[in-house]
Order: sequence, then C-alpha cells, then structure tokens
Amino acid sequence: MSSLFRRLCEALVALYFPARVVANRERIPTQGRILLVANHPNGLLDPIVLRIMTGVPARFLAKSTLFKSAFFRFAMGSFGAIPVFRRQDAAEGEASRDGNERTFALCREALAAREPLALFPEGVSHADAQLHPLKTGAARIALSSDAELAPYADMTIVPVGLEYESRSTFRSRVLAVVGEPIRVEDFRASYAADPRAAVETLTETIAQRLRAIVVQASTRAVLDGVARVAVWTGDPALRDDLDARHRRAAQLSDALARLEADAPERAEALVREVREYDRVLRALGVEDPWGLEVGRVRFTVAVRVVAKLVAMAPFAAIGALLGWAPYRLVGVIASRYTKHEDVLGTVKLLGGMLFVGVAWLLETIAAFARFGALAALAVLVLAPLGGYLALRFDEELTLSLAALRHAWIRNRRPDVVDRLAARREALADHVSTELDRVLRESN
Repeated sequence: MSSLFRRLCEALVALYFPARVVANRERIPTQGRILLVANHPNGLLDPIVLRIMTGVPARFLAKSTLFKSAFFRFAMGSFGAIPVFRRQDAAEGEASRDGNERTFALCREALAAREPLALFPEGVSHADAQLHPLKTGAARIALSSDAELAPYADMTIVPVGLEYESRSTFRSRVLAVVGEPIRVEDFRASYAADPRAAVETLTETIAQRLRAIVVQASTRAVLDGVARVAVWTGDPALRDDLDARHRRAAQLSDALARLEADAPERAEALVREVREYDRVLRALGVEDPWGLEVGRVRFTVAVRVVAKLVAMAPFAAIGALLGWAPYRLVGVIASRYTKHEDVLGTVKLLGGMLFVGVAWLLETIAAFARFGALAALAVLVLAPLGGYLALRFDEELTLSLAALRHAWIRNRRPDVVDRLAARREALADHVSTELDRVLRESN
C-alpha cells in the first residue's frame, strides 16, 4: 500500500510539473553514499521533485508535527521520511534535543545501509529572494556518519538548486541544477581534531555550493525582474531553455548585487526601468514581450489548433462536469488555507488528491446505483481522463487566446507593437551593457 501511494504521489507530481530539466546530472555519483542538500522553495513537493529529477530514491527529513495525524504519518512513512524536532515544536511538548538525537541516529543508520538522504538545510520552506542561513544538521549528520563508517564511508554531499517557473501552476516547468559535489572524507581529519569547527566549515562549504547554483537577489521583486530580463536579453530561445536562462539570470543577479553595493542609485534606476516596462506589458495583457512580434498565423496551423481543441472539447466537458466543483473547491480552500506561495502547490496537490478523488468515487458509486456496473465503469474511466483533458484544454485555449491577442495587437496597433519592441531591445541592451560592464570590471 505504501509503495502504491508513493508511486501515485510521484506520478501526480510528474504530471503537475511535466517539463523537468536537470543541469549537470553527471555530477551525481552512481555509487557510494549520497546526501542530497537543496534549497526549499516549494513545501512538501520539493523532496518528491528532487527524487523524480535526480533519480535518487532519497529518504528525507520532515518536521515532527507532520507525523501527528494518521494520514500524514502514513504519507511520510511511504517515503521513508525521518521526523526532525525543531525548537518551536518543543513548545508543543516535543523533546527537541532528545528527538533530534533519535533523528541523527536514524540518519546514520540509513547512510550506513547505503540509503540516500535528502536534506533541506535552510530548515524551512520559503519563497524569499535569498537563501536562509543554513542549519548545521546536514554537516553534523554527514560528519558523524563518516566517522562511524570510516575508512569505508565513501560519502558525497550533492548540492541541488531547485527553480520553479511557477510553484503552484499546473504543467509549469522546473529546473534542478546539480552543484559541485563535496567529499565528506576531506573533512575527516578536521572533525577528529575539532568537531565543532569542522561542522561549521562544512556548513559554510555547503552554503557556498548552494549559493553558486541558486539565483538570488535583494528582494523578490528584483529577483523576478532579473528572471524576466534574462529572457529579454540575448536570443529569444532563452524562453525555452531553462538552463541557459538560469545561467544568464545568475550572471545578471551577481552583477546587480555588485552594482547595488557600489552604486545603489544606478541599480535602482535599472530596476525601475524593468518594472515600468513590465507594467506597460501587463496593462496590455501581454506576458511574453517576444510574442508581440508574432506574424500572420498560417491557415494550416490555425486549422490544426482548432481541430485539436474541438477533439478535446467533449472529453474536457465531461471532465469539467465530473470534477469542476471539487477542483474549484480545492482552489478556494488552498487560497484560504495559506497565503504563502511556497506551500500553495503542496496544498493544491494534496487537496486535489482528496477532494477530487472522493468526488470521483462518489460519482462512480452513484452511477452504479442508478445505471449499473457499465455506467460506473464509464465514470471511473472518464472522470480522471476527462479531468486531465479539461486541464489541458484550458491550457491550450489560454495559449491560443494569448496568441490571438498578440496577433490582434500586431495587426490593429502596429505602431504600439513597434514602440514596445524597440523599447524591449533598448532596455535589454541598456541593462545587459550596464551589468556586463560591472562583471568585466569585477574580474
């Protein structure tokens, strides 16, 4: 049952984020003991995404409060999760220090058995623009395990940076950047001489490796602006190449941070330019500035798109009929349950599994009671298939309407499009030139 539940969760997360790109996958060892350490931008989805993308079936640490309810205890157990006791949990009656000793012991047992672990050393999920200071737990677990298993530990810490195009949007994309691995045995001698100093040194090393692969900025607004400018500058193909976009965004973010430190007025002026241009685009309903220059849509392409929508429509209508109410209920509950972007995707996925699944089950039972087994089988098949096609239909329709909107603006207001395109190129050139100059001067 646990294995089935785990596979179902992984399948749903893979469906939720179908476009997944892994950069530097070759850095993940194929043998030895592995300890993955990653940033934590998306709640309970992060460990599942990490498992799927790296191909490492890692156990992970989860806060002890998640193990209190029967459902979450089962869910956490399905992934072999290990409870971690935080200081704030001690106020609720948990013995934090004793609990963490048990946690570390379980982690050492897992590593001794060559079971990979995944840790999120920031200690909390968040949507902030910068990494939080790292806890020392990952370093303590790695070094204490290495000491117990030496000289045959063969343990590697693998940093991974997770970057979501949109944390809570169905069928959005996610990038995992694998950082430079850390050999734990390199810290073995220093740990034997001074355990506390070795833990601090290894923790800082992990932080440096994560900072090298996670794009950061002074504020969330600035970080989002950097991501947009990374697409606007250079080849339009950056829209589709997550890894190339990430590398460009990392360069721009580094340069902007240096500019903010040396000339904050110039940095603020650049940020203001990006915000003003973005505000104009949004006022026109334009998400993608490159889409402004779409040419005439060929008749064959239009026919193909329309035919696809028409073919999907009946099944999408059935899916909407059978799942619309619980699907909308999930959205309402999720938005009321949390305002935090980093847990919204988790709430939506878990809520969808619960409410939509229960609704389909009740509809199947009702069909059986009213029309018999054949009708129940039809509902059982059509409900999930139609639900998936309803979401795909909505996605395709949204993209088609956006393309039509761009084409309409292009045909009806070519002067506006030309000015916006010129402004985009000028802005991209200005920002790129300024920030590239900063990078050259710093090297």
